[in-house]
Amino acid sequence: MCGILGGKSPKLSNEIRKYIADLHRRGPDNKNVIDVNSEIVFGATRLAMTDPHPRSNQPMVDEETGNVLVFNGEIYNYRKLRDELVNKGVLFKTESDTEVVLKSLTLFGISSVSRFQGMFAFAFYDNNKAEFVLARDYLGKKPLYYYNHGSKFIFSSQVNTIRKILKNSELNMKAISSYLQIGYLLDPLTMYNQIDAVGPGKIMVLDSRSLALKVEKEFIPNVVTSLESSNPIDIKQALLDRTYGHSKFALSLSGGVDSTILALECVKNKLPVEVYTLAWNSDKDKYNFDSINAERIANELGIKCRVVLMPDGDKFHDFLTSYVQAMDEPNANPTGVSMMALYNKIAMDGHRLVLTGDGADEIFGGYPRYSKTLKFDFLPELSSTIFKNMAVDKGLNKKYLTNTGISFLSSKTDEFWLFWHMLSSQKKISRLLPDLQTFDIHPLGMELTEIFGEGRVASLMFRDLRTWLSMESNRKLDRISMWFSMEARSPFQSEQIVASAYNNMAIHKFKYVNKEVLLDLYPEVANLPINRQKHGFISPLGHWMRTMPNLVEDSLKVLLNFLPLQTRETGRIIASAKNGNYDDMRILWRLVILGEWFNSQN
Repeated sequence: MCGILGGKSPKLSNEIRKYIADLHRRGPDNKNVIDVNSEIVFGATRLAMTDPHPRSNQPMVDEETGNVLVFNGEIYNYRKLRDELVNKGVLFKTESDTEVVLKSLTLFGISSVSRFQGMFAFAFYDNNKAEFVLARDYLGKKPLYYYNHGSKFIFSSQVNTIRKILKNSELNMKAISSYLQIGYLLDPLTMYNQIDAVGPGKIMVLDSRSLALKVEKEFIPNVVTSLESSNPIDIKQALLDRTYGHSKFALSLSGGVDSTILALECVKNKLPVEVYTLAWNSDKDKYNFDSINAERIANELGIKCRVVLMPDGDKFHDFLTSYVQAMDEPNANPTGVSMMALYNKIAMDGHRLVLTGDGADEIFGGYPRYSKTLKFDFLPELSSTIFKNMAVDKGLNKKYLTNTGISFLSSKTDEFWLFWHMLSSQKKISRLLPDLQTFDIHPLGMELTEIFGEGRVASLMFRDLRTWLSMESNRKLDRISMWFSMEARSPFQSEQIVASAYNNMAIHKFKYVNKEVLLDLYPEVANLPINRQKHGFISPLGHWMRTMPNLVEDSLKVLLNFLPLQTRETGRIIASAKNGNYDDMRILWRLVILGEWFNSQN
């Protein structure tokens, strides 16, 4: 696991050497910068997980060709790929997956990317072709950003590092719109104009002399397109692949189905796991369903469970500040602050690897929106503008009309997906911030309909996999775990599991939602005290807003220096902390996070 930084421009080397320290948390074990030539520079920081010896430090240079690679991630099938390359006469000097990626790109070019199974973001310089190659894994588990204008090209694992090098960057109002309406940013948006995210599952090739974009394409992992429907859903193998070579690791146990299955497999395979869960100082039971059931489950499985208590007061504000800094961009999911406390404790206990159940909901139909969508799967799908407007305008106080609109709306439309993810309508946010710009929704995931079939539920799951999971859930998981210099791995996101699970779901025409397929594989879970409803470390948002008025006031003061918020509407939103209007309170929380983010940029 690493942080990567580099690019091309006169005198860029000095800037890269100055700001490589920004990526220290992503790679505390080693940092290095090399000048490929007078204008091209590559840098990396390293969290040594695979072949943790100096020989595998980065940037890595192929001595025969002069090709250069900086790589962030883990390739779980690298040993198989390495054997194939050895059979072709390729010589290796390390036991790392980084060298396998370097040799694969050198020998086969960008066609090799679809063979990599795991999580990755990399920048590769092809010395013979004089080309840069940037790429990210299919589910966007690892970040990669770039600036490419005029004679300057910069790539980095962090947006803010590029901003610092550029010195002056304009605020991206489409990103503000995306954040205020859905709570996070949709790739390729970043908070700054002219800095973009490489999208999940995307490969970009640039001419290193002119910096012209030569190739921009999306890939699907080979195993997803080729796996037969008869292949089993092998969670055990995915778990073993992600814990290979580790003498101990942590598991984030929420008390739900997904993390419980991972705990079961750890026990069955006698793996050195330690489980952690999160609890609150609250008299409301709903905030501690996770920790109570997690402790019971761990006890029945014979695993020690460490309960982490979420702090209040000043310590909470410290975690909030760190969360905003760690995310590198605004993200309004309050579970992120909770995760900061949890992962802080896991890191303090000496862990460098943590497992999570992320991805199972999108792959096995775990979210309530799938079962709700299934209820009207028999209705015809329409693309009428009237139905589109009814679906997305959640500012209307006409719930029946809104539900009627979404019932008939085509699952292929952006509006269908947006209906299930929009926290506040554009109309409602415009009352707070006039002249709000419309942000673009890129229909990632629809390519899977050609492999696994169509339908409302299927379309929603595919788009959630490529959008919500990639751009919200995985982004949050990566940023928080790396803030504490830990690698987070999610076995359910194995390419084999995605393919075999969707093949299984397709056999049942995606009518087996609520993780029925997964529960059939693990009937013993029914005998454990799991959470029957989706919680996911629920956070007491109302309590935070009511008990920390100074936090709200200070954050909004900062925000008003950057955005022309309407005074009357802002006052009404602030009042929600006391009057209990939950929809407005969620807007208030988004404003607080945004204010904290602006504060972190200064």
